[in-house]
Amino acid sequence: MADWINDPQGREEIEKVTKELKLPVWKANHKGKFRDFWNELWDKIEDYILKLKGDTEKNSKGLNDRLVSAVGKHDGDFPIANAVVGNVYYSELTKKYYKCKVGGPAPMPNGNFIDMSILENLNRLENLSSSGSKKIELNILNSSHSYAYRIGDICILNIDSGGAFIGKKADDILFKLPSNLLPKTRTIATLGSFVPSLSREIVVYIEPNGNCILKSQNLTCQTAYYGNISYIVQN
Repeated sequence: MADWINDPQGREEIEKVTKELKLPVWKANHKGKFRDFWNELWDKIEDYILKLKGDTEKNSKGLNDRLVSAVGKHDGDFPIANAVVGNVYYSELTKKYYKCKVGGPAPMPNGNFIDMSILENLNRLENLSSSGSKKIELNILNSSHSYAYRIGDICILNIDSGGAFIGKKADDILFKLPSNLLPKTRTIATLGSFVPSLSREIVVYIEPNGNCILKSQNLTCQTAYYGNISYIVQN
């Protein structure tokens, strides 16, 4: 049943209001025979809203508990006054967890953090070094990290652009691959944005000459981008 309180506005014609939604019940001399009807109606509406609110809070807590369990820890939420390397922080904006790589203040996720949803893939890439693959640094200026693994004729790029792409526009060259990593054919890929509110994901073409070209139209890069790109290399 709903909880009832005195009208916070102090209206003379109102006998009481529901606690949650402030739904009013008029005094008998103001609404006559409709008074009981309104009383029952508001009671049902208030009960429904309270149940809905309770279920939502319960589900939200359960989801958060499952997310924390999946990532292993939760050290705080963005914005962060002083992030600590190795700690994990949650962004309400992106609904994702991020692991800190470089400490310091952070109002939102940036190149100093790694999206936990891709961390497992990064770890798998690191493990390739023990299976006969060759790690090759791409040395993209101002990137947080940029390297490739070549296994036979297969190449896997791993990019965290940091500030390398900021200011780039459609048809600009983002970086150029070394001669031993040139793709056999044009490779089309997307790179995710670390801060979706500043920029959407971007589409890139990696041409057989090694140029990685930004193809997203009506966009200027304003944040860091990340992703893995796989392709067959030239013989």
